[in-house]
This record gives sequence, C-alpha cells and structure tokens, in this order.
Amino acid sequence: MDPEHLLVDEARLLAPSAPETMGRAAGMGTPEPAFRGTGHGVLTDRPGVLSADFFTNLVDTSTAWVPVKAARNLREGYDRKTGREPWTAIRVDLVFGANARLRAVSEVYGADDANRSS
Repeated sequence: MDPEHLLVDEARLLAPSAPETMGRAAGMGTPEPAFRGTGHGVLTDRPGVLSADFFTNLVDTSTAWVPVKAARNLREGYDRKTGREPWTAIRVDLVFGANARLRAVSEVYGADDANRSS
C-alpha cells in the first residue's frame, strides 16, 4: 500500500476526528518535519513555528505539484505564474490536500484567519 493511503487508513482505525488527526500530524508547522532530514514537506518559511503555513501553502492553487521522476514519492511544487519552485513534499504530505475529507479540513486550517490569535 502507498504511504499516503496507509496514513488515511491508520487515522480511520484510531478513530479520532479528521481535524484531530491533522492537528496531531501537523505538529510544529509540518506533518513530517524535514522528512528524513531532507527538508521535504516543510511548506513554510518559518519551520518549527506553530502556524497554519503548512495548510495555507498546501491548498494554495497557485502551486502545481509535479512528480520527480528519480524519486517515486517526491513532488516538486512550482508557482504556476513564475515557474519558481518554492516547495518539495512527499506524497504523505500532499494527501492532506488530495483526500477530499482532509482537504476540507486543510482549507479551514489554511484560511486567512487561521493564524489570528483570539
């Protein structure tokens, strides 16, 4: 089974709500901080800072995610207008935007008001 499918299945077996699962997985701004020390999946300019940056950048439709031929699970995110590559992520990171249920929560977490304190 692919890792992103295992994540969704594991979450379903543990029975927390989707928002709880995502909150736990997001940790300090990224679901998998610096995957194996590579920096993949760090969708923020402020790693280690508790923020909504990961979700904001994940659901940003100005980013096009393209598979990397040499690495099956790696994707590069390109700005659709400039072609600049601001992010890299693994498929497990991107499941938060690809799975319909998880994307809905990602959009809430990534909304403009998600970083405001009460």
